[in-house]
Amino acid sequence: MTSGRFDSDSFDQAYRAVELAYSEGRFQDAFRQADALLQQQGPGESDPRTQRLQLILGHIHLHGLQQPELAIPHYQTVLESGNSVTYRELAEQGLALCQEALVEKAVEKTNEPSTVAPGPAADLRIEAVSVDELRPVATAEESELAQGLLRVVLG
Repeated sequence: MTSGRFDSDSFDQAYRAVELAYSEGRFQDAFRQADALLQQQGPGESDPRTQRLQLILGHIHLHGLQQPELAIPHYQTVLESGNSVTYRELAEQGLALCQEALVEKAVEKTNEPSTVAPGPAADLRIEAVSVDELRPVATAEESELAQGLLRVVLG
């Protein structure tokens, strides 16, 4: 897997290991495996396998590790380089969920009691983001994938 040449079989096997770790709630393991796979053997940004890998990395950060700010670049990569309408829609939905999570984090942070002496007010601005109504996902399987709940198996 460390060769510079893309090997479909080893990629598929490594991707299944990422899925397993994710589905078992081992999000740090899933992240490490997925990131290593992306760095070592990604077949190219526009390849559907890489798109799925980027989506699961986004899901790991957003749903598993509660790090929406780190999920955003993965979803953006899918939007910028993806050819699949489904993957692009999933990336758009992921970005919308990231925005919601970031707003929630900011609201929670502003509601926390401060233990620091009062000083100049922080300049915290939250802007409402209008997300165009997303077209419903065609199948239950795609809906589960959008929620980060589906085990994705490459065939």
